[in-house]
Amino acid sequence: LAMLLALTLLLSGCALIVKDEAVDNATEIIRMGDQVITKDKVKAEVQNQLDSMAYYYSLYGSSFDMTSPENIAAAQEEAVNALKKDLALTAKAAELGLDKLTAEEEEKAKTTAQESYDGSLEYVKTNLLKDSGLEGKEAEEARAEIRKAIALLFDRNYIVDEIAQGGQTPASSFVSSGLTEADGMTDFSSKAGHNDGYAGYYDVSQDALENNYAAAIEILKKYYKFDEATQQVKNFPTLTYLYNTSEAHKAIGEYLQSALASVGINMNLENQEWNTFLNTRKAGNYSIARNGWLCDYNDPISMLDMWITSSGNNDCQLGKGAHKDVKAYSIDLTDLGYDTKVTDGTWAETYDVIINDIKSCTDTNIRYQLMHRAEDLLMSTGAICPLYYYTDLYMLDDSVKGFFSTPLGFKYFMYCTVD
Repeated sequence: LAMLLALTLLLSGCALIVKDEAVDNATEIIRMGDQVITKDKVKAEVQNQLDSMAYYYSLYGSSFDMTSPENIAAAQEEAVNALKKDLALTAKAAELGLDKLTAEEEEKAKTTAQESYDGSLEYVKTNLLKDSGLEGKEAEEARAEIRKAIALLFDRNYIVDEIAQGGQTPASSFVSSGLTEADGMTDFSSKAGHNDGYAGYYDVSQDALENNYAAAIEILKKYYKFDEATQQVKNFPTLTYLYNTSEAHKAIGEYLQSALASVGINMNLENQEWNTFLNTRKAGNYSIARNGWLCDYNDPISMLDMWITSSGNNDCQLGKGAHKDVKAYSIDLTDLGYDTKVTDGTWAETYDVIINDIKSCTDTNIRYQLMHRAEDLLMSTGAICPLYYYTDLYMLDDSVKGFFSTPLGFKYFMYCTVD
């Protein structure tokens, strides 16, 4: 069945009355004893909370929607709690006589606060920003390599044989098995990848598991502290696996969690109901998320064009937000008769261009070569971690003849006879 399961490695209101701004900003919002927090201070703290979240998301190359009602509501709650806490601490300090510092004590407090801030910032840089010290193309290449390491740690055969148990097949590429080449017969996925001795972008054979693991470890060693004795990384940021509520999805998530834990990577599981899950993933508010795709027709473009910059299905945020201006991608289509040759271009300047060429190409053979180039570029990001191809399970009595089913799951009975 041409369907894929994969992982994809941010105050609104209406003013009816015009108020004097100064008066409005001075509105009392929080009071504790003689201490008062006004509206302007709450607004400033809400903005501070939103700015902080946007910054932390940017460290992962993700976007944070500062206009989302959900994000604003969360920021408002955090802001009010923070301000209330400050009021309580100030009141307690005054009660204990600790609110009046000598010049020496004040200077020491400032120094301690600065050291604490510097230490926290350094922690973020070294432990949360995977490619600390790298920028632009180098940073994006590092992210891609780390994503690949994560993908190499998963035993896809175990997932399909022991967990899914529906005849699924391990996936080594994004474009699903069942979609064909230009000849209408050869499986497109059989020609995917770089001819490294296996089809696709990952060797998903059982025999390759040990080598995949070793390759993943070597990559992780480049970017994180590694304990040779335990064979575990020590400072990898905690991840969260987002999935829509289902016991089957949970079971797979628990396996992925255990696979990463074996090398020292902690990953929490978070399930959401379907609509909330879709909105969260679409906003890019995740580190790893479940994803699946079913083709509408037998053509690889039905899977490839979902990753253009403007696509509503581009949940990896490729070419969006912080990734919009990243110049890390190159394409050369001159051997296919095009003038296109881009070195270190943005996602829009490369991937979007290939997809546009595919849609306008009238030479079938060239068109399919372009689609392989598009998948090569997509998979080079490491943002897609294919797990398995779905299967279409059904029962058919031996007496029924002439029945057939397409890779898209359509069933045809018009030629059926019963012995």
